[in-house]
Amino acid sequence: METNFKTILKAAVVKIYYLPALKGKAESINKLLTANGVQSNLDTAPYDISHSNNQVVYYNDPQLDYSKAALSLLNKNGWPNFELRKSSKANVSTQFFKIYLTS
Repeated sequence: METNFKTILKAAVVKIYYLPALKGKAESINKLLTANGVQSNLDTAPYDISHSNNQVVYYNDPQLDYSKAALSLLNKNGWPNFELRKSSKANVSTQFFKIYLTS
């Protein structure tokens, strides 16, 4: 099971969006993800996300396993307050999923 988990993470591509005040937390999460093989990068939120909870957002069904693996990794490493959500732009073919860091 652990081998499958690591294989899934190595195939994941993530963009982490964060509020400017949370840059340190975003960098910590990015370091955790990349240390586990995830292709991850950071960016400040392109719009106001302060009204949202911390979220792992995926676009299409094939990304669900990657999103769940990333969520599990976050939870196991002291980041338990993330929720998994399917994007309102579901079924868009994009190679990455998003993590929103709002608190």
